[in-house]
Amino acid sequence: MVQEQIALLVGDAYLCEHALDARHTAIRSSDTGCERYLAFADEIDPASFEADLQATPLFTLGRHFVVRRVEKAKKAARLAAALSSPLPKDTFLTLIASELRATNPVRKALGKGKGTIMLPSPKGRAVKGATEQLLASHRLPMADDALQVFIYRCNNDLLTMQQEAKKLAAYGVETPVSKGDVERLVFANADQTVYPFYDRLGEGRLCDALKELCNVRDDPGRVLGGAIRHISRLTMVRLLIDRRVPPAAMTSLIGVPDWLLRRLNAQARRHSLAKLNAALDLGLSLDTRIKSGDMSSADALFHFVLSVTRP
Repeated sequence: MVQEQIALLVGDAYLCEHALDARHTAIRSSDTGCERYLAFADEIDPASFEADLQATPLFTLGRHFVVRRVEKAKKAARLAAALSSPLPKDTFLTLIASELRATNPVRKALGKGKGTIMLPSPKGRAVKGATEQLLASHRLPMADDALQVFIYRCNNDLLTMQQEAKKLAAYGVETPVSKGDVERLVFANADQTVYPFYDRLGEGRLCDALKELCNVRDDPGRVLGGAIRHISRLTMVRLLIDRRVPPAAMTSLIGVPDWLLRRLNAQARRHSLAKLNAALDLGLSLDTRIKSGDMSSADALFHFVLSVTRP
């Protein structure tokens, strides 16, 4: 397959690396002596780089220049100008960026030709399919429960999954890989934040809330304070819903962005205003008991979770 002399790869790091390897392999299939040169856009001097692109090589005909982190280029306009001249025969250039706006000079210089390849990270259900394909390349089939833990621990990042799959293969685990092997060997790269717990609590899902709470590494008293604050937000939203206040007005009244309001709105509709008020009263009572030494923070948090998620 004939390769474009200039290619721009934009998107997921893992997918970009695979596309780069495939492109370099195709280039070397017609010229086994082609040499690859690596540079980073935030470090190169555009004038010197243009001279290197246009120079005649001394020891080889084929050259493949790879420029990473194009989105970090300090002189994007000058770098784009360096791409305006036709490249010498058997000289190839691959530009890689994690994201690049349509207004970026480099992207505008290349236009909308087939040399620009968008490789967005998989989202939603596509993550599972991409993960299974990645594991298949390493001959590491996984049971569904192990696959879910693997995706979560790798924070949906394919490049991280690639490294962790190599680790599993190096350890020689039995296939299909079990959930226990994943929990024992795969490093937890996912950010262990408290917000998923608050969302499950607001949705009234007891088992899921407790599952998320197991991943939280924070003081129970602080977690309880955040949970009470979350319920107070839901109470405000529920009150505005009952008064038929439009969403646009809710955003300014509560002081949250649109995306967060949509999430709070969906959770608030699961509860009555009376139930949310009762939860707030309980939260204040538990806080008083903690400060008076009558109850531990952990017990108070567990009591609050059971109350809020009770049908």
